[in-house]
Amino acid sequence: MEFKRYGIKDRPNKAFVRQFTPPGGAPERKNGKNDDTFRSYQLDFFKFILAIYVFISHTQCFVGENTRIKLPANIGGDSVHVFFIISGMLMANSIYKHYSDQYISQPGKGAMTFLMSKVKSMLPQSMAALLISFSVLSICVYKDLNAILYNLTTIFPEMFFINQAGMDIRFNPPMWYVSAMLICMLPMAYLLIKKSDFMLYVCAPLSAVISLGVMCMANDYGWSYIFVNVIINVHYEGLIRALAGLNFGICAYTIYSKICEDDKLPNVFYTFLEVVLYCLFFVVTLFFDNSLIARNVMSVLLTVPITVAITFSGKSNVSKLFRFRWMRYFSPISFDIFLNHWAARVIVENVFPAHSYKFSVMIMALLTILFSMINHLIVKLCNLAVKNMFLKQLKRRALDESL
Repeated sequence: MEFKRYGIKDRPNKAFVRQFTPPGGAPERKNGKNDDTFRSYQLDFFKFILAIYVFISHTQCFVGENTRIKLPANIGGDSVHVFFIISGMLMANSIYKHYSDQYISQPGKGAMTFLMSKVKSMLPQSMAALLISFSVLSICVYKDLNAILYNLTTIFPEMFFINQAGMDIRFNPPMWYVSAMLICMLPMAYLLIKKSDFMLYVCAPLSAVISLGVMCMANDYGWSYIFVNVIINVHYEGLIRALAGLNFGICAYTIYSKICEDDKLPNVFYTFLEVVLYCLFFVVTLFFDNSLIARNVMSVLLTVPITVAITFSGKSNVSKLFRFRWMRYFSPISFDIFLNHWAARVIVENVFPAHSYKFSVMIMALLTILFSMINHLIVKLCNLAVKNMFLKQLKRRALDESL
């Protein structure tokens, strides 16, 4: 096991930061470094399944009158909500490991530094996916040069990840998730650094249940793509969904910390509880999600913070099944599927209309794989260009110093 998974850091004890001992004791050291042989990729695998869920939800447009397959009504919205929960939990864990001590006197700077690190990690793939999506739209939808140039000038809100703040112009619609997440993370990161006790035990739980409750009542227990808050009367559905999910994720981090402290309950208990909760989630979302009015799904989603907290703690024996090194690729693959499947759908809708559901999904899946490969190629070429530019500058400086 590695310290990173448990939020351990050598620093003075504080009231709002608990120091945990990993289940099974401290990790073994080899050559002075933590041995990560036993790292579990269970959450990465879960995110991969959720990305497949989102992909499936966006094939609803291919379902015809003669299609025998009936897709779960809210499978995409359910998955995005869980994505937000995982992101919120990892955000809290990252802040307490790297930011809470260093920026305790400058919480605003610390929050912005954290946010910029998130943007930096997601920017290359997101911009490559946006380029692919806009190219596909230009060829299949806009076609006319004037239309292409006009739409090109409206791309900046999505490029800067602020389209969910009100400038809701989307060329790659799945990127709304990234925009809403980043906007909501800034004030949350500030509170986690400045007022962590208040954020963990008061603000996050209260904000989570109220925002999810408002959404349930406004949308009759369903995920709406045109969410209208009756109070402010503007379209902020994405931000409210992010607010609910991220705050539930912070609650998951609190649960995770308590699990790590616990030395009374055996691992068998956590294993049983985790298996039951995962089965509950998958059974309900796959087989009992038949209506846009999904009271049962919304109810079951309240158990997800407990599930991901147990998974993240590593106390369940299920984690032993996800310790193969090759499983580390699940996380980047899931993000690729999430970002690049929409462009594939646009091509199928415009180039292969009125085909069977199976044919449409097959072509969409193949194109998603192709665009993901192109995405990786674009990112690698850009990184190589930046690296070569940096090396040239270093050589010039070395040459100038030698002269």
